[in-house]
Amino acid sequence: MLTYRLKSMFSLLQRDDSSLLAQFFFADDALNMVAAELDSFDGRKDPDRCSTLVNQLRHAQVSITPS
Repeated sequence: MLTYRLKSMFSLLQRDDSSLLAQFFFADDALNMVAAELDSFDGRKDPDRCSTLVNQLRHAQVSITPS
């Protein structure tokens, strides 16, 4: 029941929503997408892509941590 409520609440969030919950949700989503891509490939075969993803990961981490 709680899971359903959370899913329905998050489905109402929009990217242009300025609430802290929405900002956290979309920053966490971006962080998870970059982390998943980093996990899925061999960085030794494509070091430039690996470097780009690491930079994206750092940027996503900064946007999710409080300043």
